Amino acid sequence: MIHLEEIVPTDDQIQTLYELLVSRKHGISHKHIPVFAEHIAFVRDHPYRAWLLVRESETCLGSVYVHKDNTIGVNIDEERVVDCFEEVLNKVLKSYQPLPPVKSVRNAHFMINAAPTNRALISALENSGFSVAQVTYVVGSHE
Repeated sequence: MIHLEEIVPTDDQIQTLYELLVSRKHGISHKHIPVFAEHIAFVRDHPYRAWLLVRESETCLGSVYVHKDNTIGVNIDEERVVDCFEEVLNKVLKSYQPLPPVKSVRNAHFMINAAPTNRALISALENSGFSVAQVTYVVGSHE
């Protein structure tokens, strides 16, 4: 059974998140892994409405965050994302509602971003009936 653990953050959670970050194969927000001290500062002052570890028993499968712009970030192990995605998403949706829309700022519905190379997550999204809403391109350097 999957359960979600809110990032408080504890030292163990900070370490687990760093291990997940280092092992991540797909990224959207950065290309370079921060040094551990930068990671600690980010986790302690994270910009998310909610940040959760995805656990099955004692095993951490990844993390999920709910952002203030109504995006949901899904970073789950590629081997498991297809079979646990719907359960994880349902748990998130039971706990969080989208913030009210703000024209040109925030959609009325949750949106999920996926790196174009993350075929496992894209497959999980498609299998769950989601459709592509937009394709985003980076202008200049993608850091």
